[in-house]
Amino acid sequence: MNIEQLNCLTEDIAVIPKYVPNPKFRCIKAYYAQDNDVVIVGEADPNFIYWLSVTKTDDTETNRQIVAYLKQAEPKLYGHDSTVTDKKTKYTYEQLTSFYTVQITSAEEILTKYQGAKHAAGHDADKALITKMKQQLAILSKCDPDPIKDYDKKEKLIKQIQSQSALRLSDNPKVRELYMELDKRCSDIYNEYMTIAR
Repeated sequence: MNIEQLNCLTEDIAVIPKYVPNPKFRCIKAYYAQDNDVVIVGEADPNFIYWLSVTKTDDTETNRQIVAYLKQAEPKLYGHDSTVTDKKTKYTYEQLTSFYTVQITSAEEILTKYQGAKHAAGHDADKALITKMKQQLAILSKCDPDPIKDYDKKEKLIKQIQSQSALRLSDNPKVRELYMELDKRCSDIYNEYMTIAR
């Protein structure tokens, strides 16, 4: 199999950067979707990608070939993950950004990091977790009129919530939904803080 055929980034949606992306910023990320899908993204830098494919998390041979290719390949095409995701996959960019994401250096990590995150998220059947998440959402929803004070008061809670990103992989849809609400609220609070802090 020609592994390059799995790249959803094609010439019709490629872009030409106004600069040459620095190779030191290249990395490989795995985004874990539902139905055992994994979206593998080769990032050229924070602005451009050179690879995006959708495979199965447990398709170790294909994933091994993709990661081996990405580690040695010189990018031929550049694109934006939002465009490639929306136009060439069954997922939207909004969905992609909601998936549990890890940076990987080997294909084996795709499965091991997934299993580790699923194990961490596996304790979510407990109603206490949902209750706790609702309480956190209530705390985050009470805003101080001063965005800097608001962020300072909630910074510890925000970091705690962000450290639990494996909940994106929960089998319980209510937990996934609540985590997404919490993550969005954390992002909004931080963005309001940065708008004033700049």
